Amino acid sequence: MDNLPAGPDPSSRDRDAWKFPLVATVLLPLCQVLYWYFVLVRAVEVDQCVPRGACGRDWGPQYSAAHGLTGAQLLLVTAAWILPHRMRWATWRFVAAALSVLCGLACSAVIQHFD
Repeated sequence: MDNLPAGPDPSSRDRDAWKFPLVATVLLPLCQVLYWYFVLVRAVEVDQCVPRGACGRDWGPQYSAAHGLTGAQLLLVTAAWILPHRMRWATWRFVAAALSVLCGLACSAVIQHFD
């Protein structure tokens, strides 16, 4: 009974370490296309509010938040690729990849629905 392994060795190499970062990397440009679509829609809406502030909205904080989320998305995708390819880091690779996709979608949501 003492010879049975307790589970996978956490220091063993993860053969599927590339899957989550790859999915996040593929979704990165799709999230950015969606973001830039909403940016262009907002630009048309802002052009109708000439002179600046005629509509009573200030878009500065909105774009600052979106740029911060874009930066976070890029950092998280990079982190997902850079994390060591060991089993004990698999959860963190998944978390970094999933959060990067959520940051990309949040970017579009902030641009579209922030008032």
